[in-house]
Amino acid sequence: MGPWSPAVHEYLRHLEAAGFGGAPRVLDTDGDFEVLTYIDGEVAADPHWHPGHEHQLPAYAKTTKSLRASAVLLRRLHDAAGEIRNYSLYDYVLVNREVPASVETLVAIVKATRSRRDRMEDEIRPILETFSKVKKEA
Repeated sequence: MGPWSPAVHEYLRHLEAAGFGGAPRVLDTDGDFEVLTYIDGEVAADPHWHPGHEHQLPAYAKTTKSLRASAVLLRRLHDAAGEIRNYSLYDYVLVNREVPASVETLVAIVKATRSRRDRMEDEIRPILETFSKVKKEA
C-alpha cells in the first residue's frame, strides 16, 4: 500500500455504491496489506509486447461481442466515476445491489418526494384556511 491507497479505496467504494461490478471491492486493510475481492476472468494482453510493436491480442478479444462488452463496461465506469463530481448535488442515493431492495428504496424516495411541502402547497392551503376560519370564529 502507498500514500494513494486511501483515495483508491474511496474510489472503489464509490464504484461499489454506484453499482459498478467491474472493479474489486475493498474488504479490509491490514497493516501494509489491502484485502480486495477477486474478479474472475482473464486480461486480454500480449505478454510479448514492447514499444514500437503491434499488440497481438488473443482472437476472442478481437470479436464484436468482446468489443461491445468492453464498451459497455467502460461506459458504466465513466458514468459511475462522473457521479463523484456531482455527488453533493444529490438529495437521495440509491445503491443498486439487489433489485427488491432497490425497488423498495426507490418507492420510498418517490413517496417522500411527492410529500414534500413545496409540492403540496395547493392541497395544504385550503386546509390551513379552514383552521384560520375556525380560529377567527372562536
